[in-house]
Amino acid sequence: HISVIDRVAMVRTAMGLLAALLPLTHCAHIVHPGTHWMDTEGNRIEAHAAGMLQSPLDARWYWYGETKKEHAGQSATQGINCYSAPSIAGPWTFEGRVLGQDDVVVPGEHGRWVMQRPKVLFNNRTRRFVLWFHLDQPKRSGKYKFRRVGTATAKLPAGPFTFVAGFRPDGIPSLDMNLFLDP
Repeated sequence: HISVIDRVAMVRTAMGLLAALLPLTHCAHIVHPGTHWMDTEGNRIEAHAAGMLQSPLDARWYWYGETKKEHAGQSATQGINCYSAPSIAGPWTFEGRVLGQDDVVVPGEHGRWVMQRPKVLFNNRTRRFVLWFHLDQPKRSGKYKFRRVGTATAKLPAGPFTFVAGFRPDGIPSLDMNLFLDP
């Protein structure tokens, strides 16, 4: 037989263990190195060279990145994807492709386009989300030749984004970039 004192001690131990483990039930979105991140539908997240933004409109986190899935043997970036989550830890929901190959129109030029390193800022004055990215054409002789910044805007953080322009800031070729919004 187990004494009443021993039963009380066992119950207290079990409750203590449960109380210690309870916070771990909210840690389902832990990053595990060496594994693919999955979205809420169980698909691998396609958001390479990403930029993240916490929207001032809904406080959700938005993750923008390149999709590099090859299509018909072409390795140019297929577009820019967007995922959203209530916290930076996830879970991440695929919102869709916010800018694709057919959305980019540059007078006098033609695609396949390379769209890399997307970053998004919210413009308080225009109340628009502004997407900035490296815009190029596939490498020729091992080098990028177009070397432009691409810009697009949207009313909502998950788009759709409308392509605005491809340009060289101050006439200087642009490749890798990052953005900072001075408060």
